[in-house]
Amino acid sequence: MKKFIVFTVIFILVAFIPVSARIIDVPDDYPTIQEGIDASYDGDTVLVDEGIYVENINFNGHSIRLGSLFLTTGDTSYISSTIIDGDSSGSVVTFESGEDSTTIMIGFTIQNGNAADGGGIFCTSSNPIISYSLFHTVLLGIIMLVMVVGFIAPNLVLQ
Repeated sequence: MKKFIVFTVIFILVAFIPVSARIIDVPDDYPTIQEGIDASYDGDTVLVDEGIYVENINFNGHSIRLGSLFLTTGDTSYISSTIIDGDSSGSVVTFESGEDSTTIMIGFTIQNGNAADGGGIFCTSSNPIISYSLFHTVLLGIIMLVMVVGFIAPNLVLQ
């Protein structure tokens, strides 16, 4: 009985110790942005190095910060050199799982999205913060459906 009580106390202490947020580096830790998002936990930062990432990403309800190196340096040149390319196969970025204002995307060029509901970003029933991003060659740009609060600025949409 004494072992059970000690085990229970240890379990409770460990279960309620806050875990510190991690920084996940793409492509060093994971080769794609989506794999970095999938491996993240709420509060983590997925930091993306310069390059062209041909993929469509979905935040899947994760409350994370996703950013180019602009996030840590403030250097705006990282915005145009960190590209998420949707390869004309749907929305490049999707928020559809109740992401809130603790979900942040900052410092990317979003290009080659093609979807009837937001080729660049499709957002429904979510309110993420999207800032310092450039949208280029995306059909219908940014579509927000049933969005609560959220923040989308400053961004630039080019067709």
